[in-house]
Amino acid sequence: MAGNYYIYDSINALERIFIDNLGFSATQFGWLNASYSVAAVATLLVGGIIIDRIGTKKGDPGICGDLLIGSIITAAREAPHS
Repeated sequence: MAGNYYIYDSINALERIFIDNLGFSATQFGWLNASYSVAAVATLLVGGIIIDRIGTKKGDPGICGDLLIGSIITAAREAPHS
């Protein structure tokens, strides 16, 4: 859970980068953060149903893998390009 919360909250730390370097307005960043929240809620609902059906022993590795892949994609997209 700690990894999940870290990944979920990491977007807020990037607000100044989005506004100063990427040209987002505060409103656009707010909408980005809101869409991120809606996607998280939808994932939790679907993931909860899946975990209820297959159990945590089988589901945890898949969920952790999804979090890892998502984090890598996010980091790669936000990394400075030379």
